[in-house]
Amino acid sequence: MEYQGVDLKDVVKIYPSILVRYGDDLTTISFEWYEENRDSVEVEGYVLIFVKKDKPRQELYFKSYQELQQALQEIINLF
Repeated sequence: MEYQGVDLKDVVKIYPSILVRYGDDLTTISFEWYEENRDSVEVEGYVLIFVKKDKPRQELYFKSYQELQQALQEIINLF
């Protein structure tokens, strides 16, 4: 089973996160951290982080929160 190039059969966890700019740095943070620190960062996009069993993690990037939600729904529907 695959979603946009991610082999889902090896995935053990999926983390939705936010891609933010903090000064000159880009990093992914949890939604919870963002809620606590939203005034100090600038949202650049959204990310699904796929943690795989015995393999490097993969990331899919989205421009909007709605696109991220749609991707999550599509993944759920695959199962």
